[in-house]
Amino acid sequence: ICLLYAGGFFARAGMGGRSRAYICPMETLDCLRAGESAKIAEIAAPDDVRERLKMLNVRPGAEVTLVKAVFFRSTFLLDADGVRLGLRKSLAEKISVIRPGGATDGAEYGEAGR
Repeated sequence: ICLLYAGGFFARAGMGGRSRAYICPMETLDCLRAGESAKIAEIAAPDDVRERLKMLNVRPGAEVTLVKAVFFRSTFLLDADGVRLGLRKSLAEKISVIRPGGATDGAEYGEAGR
């Protein structure tokens, strides 16, 4: 499970007023923050898409870094072993990842000791 903070922009723009945290049910590529690295565990996409990603160094076992997320986290810029590529959110949600040190332990989200 990962939490995404999405309230700063709306709070500053006067559209929401409250901070919000969204929970991702699985640890997927779209849950990473800019600058974070993770190892790819599985790609749940059609064979032709997996083959194309493999040519771009995005394959199970490979380490990728999220360079940045743009357009309200609908597009992601990745660095995969020197290859930079952009992915739509729909594909990023199909790529399961493992962060260094295993799954998120919750400590950074205030869940330590639970």
